[in-house]
Amino acid sequence: MKKTLLFTFVALALASVSYAQIPNSDFEQWDSSATYHYNEPHFWGTLNSNPLAQLLNVVFVSKSTDAHSGQYAMQIQSKLVSTTVAPGAAASGKIHINLSPISFWADSGFTTSVLPASITGWYKYTPIGVDSAFIHVFYTHWNGSARDTVGRGSDTILTAASTYTMFTVPIMPGVAAGPDSALVEFISSSVDSARNGSTLLIDDLAIVMGTNDLSFDENNISVYPNPSHGRIYIENKKPNNTESRIEIYNVLGSKIKSFELTPVSTEIKTGSIPAGIYLYQIVEGENHILKTGRLNIQK
Repeated sequence: MKKTLLFTFVALALASVSYAQIPNSDFEQWDSSATYHYNEPHFWGTLNSNPLAQLLNVVFVSKSTDAHSGQYAMQIQSKLVSTTVAPGAAASGKIHINLSPISFWADSGFTTSVLPASITGWYKYTPIGVDSAFIHVFYTHWNGSARDTVGRGSDTILTAASTYTMFTVPIMPGVAAGPDSALVEFISSSVDSARNGSTLLIDDLAIVMGTNDLSFDENNISVYPNPSHGRIYIENKKPNNTESRIEIYNVLGSKIKSFELTPVSTEIKTGSIPAGIYLYQIVEGENHILKTGRLNIQK
């Protein structure tokens, strides 16, 4: 079973600017290190700065010209460090690693005051053997003594993809306070079974604003009953002629079902979906998210 990753968030000296998007989200900006002869994605923290990796000249994260758009993408690769294969990792903050046993934690992040509906991006993944890559997202708020989780992206698993493939990480709201920082992390392998050479390419990250930024009155849309036993109903008090759908995700962030919606009221049978807790988002047109939430399906 995949080991649980430990994330520790520390207090930030917050700047006055709040980012609506992830800094250097297209990975076009890179900083060079003359001492260790590698490039770092601007604003992002990587395991390249780990002292043992530097001593052994191991580079986990590098600039790739195999980009989804623009000139560059971020390449993250699992590598052999001494006698241990460690996953490559990059985070929108500072990232740390222990090699025995392997564990990660990250602190800092980018400043933000808004909670989005989801984070999207594009990836390629070439695993070695039966390996997987992972995405973790946390939106937090400093309450004076500790960090509260304001929103959390479902732990998203990325599988093999030879061409650029879009991913979506829905953000599940937590405590009521607004966020003051966010952390996004990419890992190129399973922590407890990393394979030397598994390679993840990431490019063109984007934040999708929806109901979490209060730009839409989500009370116009009702999803009930919840918990559900066999069927749910979606009603829209202010319908229009734009096509819309409900997308249902499991707790790993994988989309398992998508249903087209009629303008006013739609009945959806849930008998084919196993009992459990799911995330849903109601999307209008290409990617305008009208509502997000949890769905409890019971048998």
